[in-house]
Amino acid sequence: MKYVRDISGILRTRPHLQPVEIDRKCEQIIREFMELECGGFVVPIPTSALTRLIERDADDLDLYADLSKDGQGIDGVTDFVKDKRPRVRISKELSEAKNEHRLRTTLTHEYGHVKFHAPLVAAEALDQDLFGPGATKTPHHCNRERIYSKNTSNWMEWQAGYVCGSLLMPLTIFKEFVLEFFKRENTHAPLKICTPLAEKLLAEISQKFHVSRDAAKVRLFYVGNGSYLTDGDPHPTML
Repeated sequence: MKYVRDISGILRTRPHLQPVEIDRKCEQIIREFMELECGGFVVPIPTSALTRLIERDADDLDLYADLSKDGQGIDGVTDFVKDKRPRVRISKELSEAKNEHRLRTTLTHEYGHVKFHAPLVAAEALDQDLFGPGATKTPHHCNRERIYSKNTSNWMEWQAGYVCGSLLMPLTIFKEFVLEFFKRENTHAPLKICTPLAEKLLAEISQKFHVSRDAAKVRLFYVGNGSYLTDGDPHPTML
């Protein structure tokens, strides 16, 4: 991992992570956690395991938070708290909507901020006052558009979005599953989006890993840099 100047102004320098670095770390995290705390590693990753993972590494997880004051369409907020571990707030409306796919992507997205970004903010806060005069926390807001966007200019959102896919669809099992699909269907990659075979693959991934079709599509686009699924558009790699 290397550090580059943070042109977004969030920090002075930021880590430039390769996708394989995020995938390797996330698979290690979720496998080790489930082996120790959940009686063994299985997919789909249980939603209860995701909440327990956040509770382990964050100061607090509120699944029924009132986020109306944080902005319209906000599903989750990670508060970087001065001298403490971060706090995660999930919209009450999201938790009560019974949309488990959306809840799972929000939980794993916020965990990306907890695990990968909170330590960076804490370290830089030792040298400069990131929290401002009298402030005790800096909130990081996440909505649906940011989680699935291919063109975000915010590196934290980009990395957290990639963490989301890496945790829910661990790379080793994901690649084995996709390659077995191509073998079974006697076809070759990449598949073009919106074709019958592509739609079939998305449906099978959605069922296997308990994720939305959109989450499956994003994962296929980026794993292997477009080697599985393509729409003909370039996909930025601001990791």
